[in-house]
Amino acid sequence: MLIRIAIGGISHESNSFSPVPTSLESFPYPPPPGDRIISSYRNTRTIIGGFLDAAEKLSLEPVPIFWTAARPSRPVDQVAYDTLKTEFLDCLRSTTNI
Repeated sequence: MLIRIAIGGISHESNSFSPVPTSLESFPYPPPPGDRIISSYRNTRTIIGGFLDAAEKLSLEPVPIFWTAARPSRPVDQVAYDTLKTEFLDCLRSTTNI
């Protein structure tokens, strides 16, 4: 039996001393569609690449739903957080049979 697993996330390294704000424009938005996540990040030694590599080693079928990341900067502002969280959860809810 093949086990499917949703893979996604929002990544950001916050640095409260940074002068650079972290708004929605700091993240690639909208993020690439799910099918591009696999082709863009497999074998890349990134966070999402590690998720994909582990899924393959464990014989899990990755179902990429949402992935976006920003460069290190100030903590994420509330508008960006709310927008990205809502989008992530909407993508997860729309994915069936996980």
